[in-house]
Amino acid sequence: MNAVAIAFAVTLPFLGIVFVTYRKLQRMVYLQKITPVLAVFVVWLAVLGLPWFSLWFWVPVANHIVVVFPALRTPSWDAGLAISLYLGMCMSYLFGALAAGAISWQFIRRSTHGRSDNAS
Repeated sequence: MNAVAIAFAVTLPFLGIVFVTYRKLQRMVYLQKITPVLAVFVVWLAVLGLPWFSLWFWVPVANHIVVVFPALRTPSWDAGLAISLYLGMCMSYLFGALAAGAISWQFIRRSTHGRSDNAS
């Protein structure tokens, strides 16, 4: 069992969800359905909450895979699986915070540029 592979398997879908959320919010801000500040709040709320909610999905899936395929079992497979999922959650928080910071910057920058363009 490779801990890094499992950690990336946990992190990549999370980043995909964050990207899809960003694109949806970007469209809503463009159509002026929500404000950029509300979009930033939603992005940060998603980044902070999704790793915990994703564990409710990943723990049973990973446990099922290891139970179904006995060749994957090592003497400490349960501890290795827990550590791998924990690393995936930590990586999700790290990459999510970086992505949310970049997304926040995009929303705030566009809102300030939009005001200066409308003022002239």
